[in-house]
Amino acid sequence: MKKHHYKIPISYFSSSEYAVKLSHELDNNAEGLIFDSFIHDLGAELLIDIVYGKANSENNRWYLGGNKDVELYLDSYDEKFYELTINPLSPHGELQIQNLQSVNEALH
Repeated sequence: MKKHHYKIPISYFSSSEYAVKLSHELDNNAEGLIFDSFIHDLGAELLIDIVYGKANSENNRWYLGGNKDVELYLDSYDEKFYELTINPLSPHGELQIQNLQSVNEALH
């Protein structure tokens, strides 16, 4: 099974419809809080708990969580984009990735 890579513009967490709606709901426009909410929404869609573990001490790769079907990683080496990597571990994981709504919204 092939890993799925998604480049999410950092500006998505400040100026997207998702960010604006969430900042009104939370009465807070902190990009970090919006980013964290996005990651936890993504975890909920993939049925994983988000753990924010450093995957490698030499670069900016984070292990966000996983289960028997998928693993989720985040790279933050670019100033304009975050790169999400979702690694399917089973056919069910592949199906979950295809049905993601949060990532699809961030890319459009």
